[in-house]
Amino acid sequence: MTIFLSNSKQIATSALIFAFWASAVNAKEITEITNYSSLALSNGHATNVNQRLLYQNTLNYVQNLKSLSQESKQELDARLSGLQSYVLYPLILTTVIKKFPNDYPLIKYLDYYTQYFPTANFSKEAIDSSLLTLSNNGDYNAILDIYNKLGKDYPYNLTALCAVSNAIINTSQTYDYPSINNTFNRALEESYINSCGSFLRSYVDNGLVDNSNTQVVKDFILKNANYSRVNLIKRIDFITRLNQENNTLAQYAIQIADNPKVILERYYPNNADASQVDLANLRFLATKIGFKDDNSLIDYVNTIEQSSLSPELKQAALAQYIDVYFFRISPEVVNRYIGKYNTDRVLENSVRRAIINQQPYLQYIELMSEDKQNSTEWTYWKAKALAQTNPRQSRRLMEKVLEQPGFYGLLASKALNKPFKVANNLVKPLDKSPTLNQDLPWYNAAIKEANELNDTTTALYLWRNFEVDNSYTGLINWSYNNGLYYLGVNSSIRQGLRDNLAARFPNAYTQSFTEKTQNLTVSKTFAQAIARQESAWNYNATSSARAYGLMQFINATARRTAQNMGIDYSGYRDLFDPEYAISLGTYHLSELLDANDNNRALAAIGYNAGPGRITQWLRNANGRLSFDEFVATIPFNETRNYVMNTITFDYYLQILQGVKNPVTIYDREWNRKY
Repeated sequence: MTIFLSNSKQIATSALIFAFWASAVNAKEITEITNYSSLALSNGHATNVNQRLLYQNTLNYVQNLKSLSQESKQELDARLSGLQSYVLYPLILTTVIKKFPNDYPLIKYLDYYTQYFPTANFSKEAIDSSLLTLSNNGDYNAILDIYNKLGKDYPYNLTALCAVSNAIINTSQTYDYPSINNTFNRALEESYINSCGSFLRSYVDNGLVDNSNTQVVKDFILKNANYSRVNLIKRIDFITRLNQENNTLAQYAIQIADNPKVILERYYPNNADASQVDLANLRFLATKIGFKDDNSLIDYVNTIEQSSLSPELKQAALAQYIDVYFFRISPEVVNRYIGKYNTDRVLENSVRRAIINQQPYLQYIELMSEDKQNSTEWTYWKAKALAQTNPRQSRRLMEKVLEQPGFYGLLASKALNKPFKVANNLVKPLDKSPTLNQDLPWYNAAIKEANELNDTTTALYLWRNFEVDNSYTGLINWSYNNGLYYLGVNSSIRQGLRDNLAARFPNAYTQSFTEKTQNLTVSKTFAQAIARQESAWNYNATSSARAYGLMQFINATARRTAQNMGIDYSGYRDLFDPEYAISLGTYHLSELLDANDNNRALAAIGYNAGPGRITQWLRNANGRLSFDEFVATIPFNETRNYVMNTITFDYYLQILQGVKNPVTIYDREWNRKY
């Protein structure tokens, strides 16, 4: 017998409801949301938003509970009962089920989820969490009760599939082996070692591992055969030891992670898999060898060249050593070996070092990989390098760069004194906004309610339930029309809409930016470009560096800027108010511009890396560099990309907002020396 069941009743119901709604609204419009039929089931759920305070208090209550006593269970039951008609009830219910799965078993609420939100991400999260707990506890019958109710055709996540498969092989004499086998292979391919651990163990204990799993296990070993991930290999030793070849490979990877110098012993000289493990750990080997002075590289070259490593591994080992210690090795010694031992990163750093020292650099570009050489950035610098010796080829390459979007296209436009026309080709109208308040009223209300609570994390979480074709921009348009800019930008990134400027760059908080920049040095579009780069318009964004809000201020800078403005600052929570953040951000940008000759590149450096870096890097440049050279030699990758992005975004926003005579690079920025 097979235990896989089908839930045809649910499918038929979904189809019936979809047919009803498709007849009630614009069918063309709603079918752009490809999972509309599933989402439409939520339309029967309440959209009441009058229980906001109880919801927030209950969230805090649940978060502070470590376990449930009889009294706290009664209290939580009463709170949930009072929230059943609240629009965000399903989210707090999911939170409770995940935290207290024994007190709030999923089976009790399964009809609720399948009736209104069968495939929503929070429903799947409740299912995943509950099934994982049951699987780890060995409660297989409870898993099968849930599975039988959901049916074979439910779009389970891999965590849930592992739990179901674990229950099936531990309770059934016969089952669909190909499906179980596929789940095992997927768990390894996607490295689901935590959430599928119990299933993987049961699969092995039931003697189900066969030749169809051998290559997947080997691939898992090779993918994780470096010191930072080798613990994953250790955790599946009960699988790797079942095959002698895989076990040998796994033990070798573990040995290398413990002592990478074993690579030099070359235990398996003719084994391609062992060589792949060696290759993955050459950078780690370089860090273990260490560096004192230039003689360290010379000694390492001798050691590697005298070893029994293959020519390919020798070259890679020395290239990685130079890569790791590039900024500590003297340029003269690097140049002695770079022709033979290099990585693209070493070559890029060599170009930047040559530029800042006003030395030739074309030879480094010509050593780069083909893809790297052909990138817009290095095509631009190749064109610059050829300007004196081969002006015709130089111009041809620069014209090629001009046809590409991005910062180097802007530079080519300025260098050639030609319009940057490619940007105009990226201005495309957005698709018509769907009427979500009519088509999907629950999602419309829930997303807006989360935003009203200043809970952008939940709003984004709900937003990701919409599945659309990557080219469809109607939902992005809806988000911008409703002032939920962070949602649309998130979609533009997920959908890969790099060729659609209107999708990527809304005219966000336009009135506020217009008013607050009116008497300041900073332009509206440059201030918006900074905000777009800093937070992607998520006004609740918090970075790992403890920068907060739309404009990503740290506390000290916010307090100092507020003091300079003569306004109050009570703490970082003020920065989550978009209007307040824009006030501080535009003022601080103007301070930076006023202190640096109204130069956006310098202001962007100050905003991202601190004003002290402006002085430091100008001192390093020593008045020798042109604008493009100075930007290209900014030492921090993050800050260099930040400067390039914000200046490019500024131009795009000028184009989108119809600024008369939009400017790529201002003459005052381009003509000065740095």
